[in-house]
Amino acid sequence: MSRFHQRVRKDMRDPEFAAAFNEMGAEIALIQALEEARKALHITEKELAERMGKQRTVVTRLFNASDANPTLETITALLAALGLHADVTLRPAEPDETILEAKFVPTITSS
Repeated sequence: MSRFHQRVRKDMRDPEFAAAFNEMGAEIALIQALEEARKALHITEKELAERMGKQRTVVTRLFNASDANPTLETITALLAALGLHADVTLRPAEPDETILEAKFVPTITSS
């Protein structure tokens, strides 16, 4: 285990640090998944902004700002503008599991 991971593991014992760390990780994971989807769908930031009825700078800031904190309303608007559906499943967390995982699945396969 790297020194970084050892330090994070130690710091995660502090409930305030753990809450902030998990929140930041969840936001980053969700924004990264939406950005991956946008790129895979070949939609420019300008086109996405137009679909959302926003200025391009708003979308650019959302994907690039270090302190982006989108509301549920913004996430819903992004999903609609990208033509995506999101499934949210809530379940008890496993020890040391991240609080939120987000990924873009480009195609749906039938089982």
